[in-house]
Amino acid sequence: MLGVTVVLNWIKIKKHFTVVFMNFYINLLLSSILAGFFYFDLSLNYLIFLFFVSLLFFLYASKIKSILLLLYSIAYCYVGISGKILNWIDENYQREIEMGSLYFLISSLVIAYFLFKMRKSFAEGMK
Repeated sequence: MLGVTVVLNWIKIKKHFTVVFMNFYINLLLSSILAGFFYFDLSLNYLIFLFFVSLLFFLYASKIKSILLLLYSIAYCYVGISGKILNWIDENYQREIEMGSLYFLISSLVIAYFLFKMRKSFAEGMK
């Protein structure tokens, strides 16, 4: 269905529905990948697929200057990475609460900095 939306937008049929359909399909696709990732014990195959799909949406969001699609791709990818990292911390460290807190502190600062930089580039591209 996502492909149908892209094709309809490309041939300029129902162009005004593209954002609504994209919003729905991207959330459905990425949440399904995350569900599979967590259901199958943090499978590396699902994580790689999540990276690939998030990268595609990230590139598309950069192309059309959509902050919403950019946030979706970053948020879903962050959840997947965090799940894998927290699982690794839980298995390898005895002080997992401190290490997990440190991970979330550092990673949230990095993402906030990245989003701030992306916001500037999107704002410049929209002028």
